[in-house]
Amino acid sequence: MCVMKGYWHIPAISVVVAFLTIYFSTCLILFGFIGWILWMYVGKRLSIEVLFASLIFFFFFFNYIPSVTFSVMDYPSQQVERTGKVVSSIKKTPKKIELLLLDFQTKETILVQYFLENNHESLTNISLQRGATCRVKGKMQSPERSTNPGQFDYALYLAKQNITAEMTIASLDDCICSGSSSLSKIDSLRENMQRTLIETYEHITYAWMNGLIFGDDSLISEENIELFRRWNLSHLLAISGLHVGLIITILYFLLVKTGIVTKEKAQLLIMLFLPIYALIAGGEPSVLRASVMALLVMIFLKMKIKMGITDVISLVFILFVLLDKYIIYHVGFQLSFLVSFGLIISKRWLLLHPSFILTLLKISFISQMVILPVQFAYFMQFHPLSILLNVLIVPYFSFFVIPCLFLLLILAPIPFFREFVEALFLQSHSIVLRMINKLDEFMYFPWINGSLPNWFVFIYYGLLIGLMLYMEREKVKEAFSFGIALTVSIMCILIQPYLSSYGTLTMLDIGQGDSFLMELPFRKGVIFYDVGSTFSFEDMQPTEQVYKQVIKPALHSKGVQKIDAVFLSHEDIDHIGSIDFLVKEFEVDEIIVSEFYKVPVKQEQFWKEQGTIIRYVRHNEVISISGHPFKVLSPLRKTDSDNENSLVLYSEFGNMSWLFTGDIGKQTEKAIIQQYKGFEVDILRVGHHGSKTSTDSIFIEQIEPTYALISAGRKNRYGHPAPEVLDVLKKHQLQILRTDKDGAIIFRYQADSDKKGHFQKFIP
Repeated sequence: MCVMKGYWHIPAISVVVAFLTIYFSTCLILFGFIGWILWMYVGKRLSIEVLFASLIFFFFFFNYIPSVTFSVMDYPSQQVERTGKVVSSIKKTPKKIELLLLDFQTKETILVQYFLENNHESLTNISLQRGATCRVKGKMQSPERSTNPGQFDYALYLAKQNITAEMTIASLDDCICSGSSSLSKIDSLRENMQRTLIETYEHITYAWMNGLIFGDDSLISEENIELFRRWNLSHLLAISGLHVGLIITILYFLLVKTGIVTKEKAQLLIMLFLPIYALIAGGEPSVLRASVMALLVMIFLKMKIKMGITDVISLVFILFVLLDKYIIYHVGFQLSFLVSFGLIISKRWLLLHPSFILTLLKISFISQMVILPVQFAYFMQFHPLSILLNVLIVPYFSFFVIPCLFLLLILAPIPFFREFVEALFLQSHSIVLRMINKLDEFMYFPWINGSLPNWFVFIYYGLLIGLMLYMEREKVKEAFSFGIALTVSIMCILIQPYLSSYGTLTMLDIGQGDSFLMELPFRKGVIFYDVGSTFSFEDMQPTEQVYKQVIKPALHSKGVQKIDAVFLSHEDIDHIGSIDFLVKEFEVDEIIVSEFYKVPVKQEQFWKEQGTIIRYVRHNEVISISGHPFKVLSPLRKTDSDNENSLVLYSEFGNMSWLFTGDIGKQTEKAIIQQYKGFEVDILRVGHHGSKTSTDSIFIEQIEPTYALISAGRKNRYGHPAPEVLDVLKKHQLQILRTDKDGAIIFRYQADSDKKGHFQKFIP
């Protein structure tokens, strides 16, 4: 321990290197790390003991940290029974109940879920407890994988927690449990406190108390969660060192300043309380990290062991990974330690020229810049102005919101005082949230991009470290040079699509619907053919699910903020249901429909209010979008069927001809080949999701396509694509690409090249 004092960050870095070597499946990071520590050793800045310790830590954790893999299992459709131990707290939200079950026989960790029938279903009689042995009966399934660019990969998310399967139970009676662990008593205490507070305070107040005291933000409105995410304020919704520091301060004041106990006993009581609070607060990595750090510091002080804060956080980091080898994959764990390391390493710069406002600005700058690559990897956006907004909002949460909520917790039994404090909180918080919303309305200009290239991440952190070193040494010119290099490097990544000669067409996998995204080379244009959605069976209105989970992430992953045109084939929700959501959040220049498409008056007015032009087109018309031509082949005439009135387009991409057909049937197919004799295409977007009402053999025989693209939902109730259609396509030897089998289908081509473009399946 004495030999390592002041150097524990080196073994901690070796753990990170082991993780990165596993994650990226490359030894380049290891070679760089070995080169660095050898250079440090030769320069007599590192002892031989630290050198060997670092290598030992690397090889141990390289064999200890698992690589995340998952496979799709084909579980039986009928209910199955599993017996195991509950290894998590019981998570209860307004919509469902969740727990983790470690199966005794298979050793699988299963996510067991029960979806509430309605919001008023009573949860008070539920006796599920952590540590219980349960016999559970339900339907097993593999978690859903990502099948589109930018889409959240739920299966990977669970695999990073060592969860391999899901089970849905139809009734709580299907879960028979007995026994519990000692930790369940803390869970019960947490639940009783929550129940008391929800009965005491207004819903909005309790929602914020539940989020910032108990670590459960499920009751905070989705609008506010999204608002904080958009402005890189999400860290304020996670319990962190700030909360723990306030807890220690409040307890110390109550115990010592009021004369209840001595300082020594107060310290002991706080040390005993911190682990309990970490569990009451939800046990998330950020609160665990802060609690354990505070606990270690207090233990070291008690034992009169001098230990630097860098050593403490390094030891906590190593300890956490040792106790839970999957925790290093947790985004909260990554963000928490990145920010903490960043602030600790920059402490000298933070203390230069002390000024409250300047120090806040420095802290905000470091906190945001150190996690920027992670922000892009997980959230695909970063807002530069969030650095300034954090300077205002962080003190507001630190000195008002969090103390106010803890005060409300203490005042729960005292009606008069709690009502006054609650009214003050609600009024103030409402004003601040309105202010952030106004900023969001007029000042939201984010950087949007997918995950940054691995090579760029290393360059980025190298430049950031150089910037911080020169800032710390007050070498302004050198720091300015690194700052410029850092900014230019980020800008180069953000403008890369505008410099790329490659274009792509992506048939998104939106289930039983259609959405085709086209990106022209050099980002000359972004075009959609249809933007479908699912619909609610209650009111038959489009839902946001497809837009939020597929279309929006796909656009963000490609850095798209502006859409030049959206072609809408016809009025069916599975083809146009996401258009209003798209127009609301993105700049859409124009929507193009056939002359027979009926746009509802309210919808037309909404589009115009958003600055979107509506263009009506007819057959034989050629439309140019950013210099790229599309020819309208149909509808030739108005029919009584919306499907037959679909807007059919012909265009060329990657030296191949394309036909987009909407939901046309055999009647319109026949009309097209009669109207355009000798007409041929290379790539056919098969009509009506492969329904037997489309794709006539004569039609295929005349247009002679090479590829057939089918957009259909997995195990859809319509039986699409129909066996008859597949037989026709196979008979004519077409290569069939299907979203229900292959996920999103991506076609990539290069501008001004004689080579044809090529297809890629998102699911290999």
